[in-house]
Amino acid sequence: MTGRHLSDSTKRLISALNKGKKMPAWVRAKISATNKAKGIRPSRLALIKGAKVRQSLGAIYSNTKPELAMKAWLESRGVEFRQQELLFDHIWDFVIPSLKLIIEVDGCYWHGCPIHCPNSVVGKSRTVLDHEYDSIAKNNGWVVRRIWEHDLV
Repeated sequence: MTGRHLSDSTKRLISALNKGKKMPAWVRAKISATNKAKGIRPSRLALIKGAKVRQSLGAIYSNTKPELAMKAWLESRGVEFRQQELLFDHIWDFVIPSLKLIIEVDGCYWHGCPIHCPNSVVGKSRTVLDHEYDSIAKNNGWVVRRIWEHDLV
């Protein structure tokens, strides 16, 4: 696994630096209106914010073997894409703006692959979130395709 991992002391320092900082009311109102227009419920928004914090502290998994395989496949065909793109309050694996296409590479364990992990409790709860993210993207005119890890490696 590659990526940025912060020590506990660095995490505490970042947390201390951000304490007490408040956004102006007009910024909070604009964000709230945008999220409401996108159809994001406040309870869902709280989960998304928590996920963003964890991701910003280095808990994001990117450049996994399946993602590297997909990246190589897209590059070999000359497709212009963005990797780990934030769109609709979610970080997507691959975004192809010219086609309004989103490609998610789902790990068998984490997303409950019906072949390799059909009884995964983690996968079942994750699938619910995946469907929510997919529907938000589809409601905004994007096509979402999910590819299983075992199909790439």
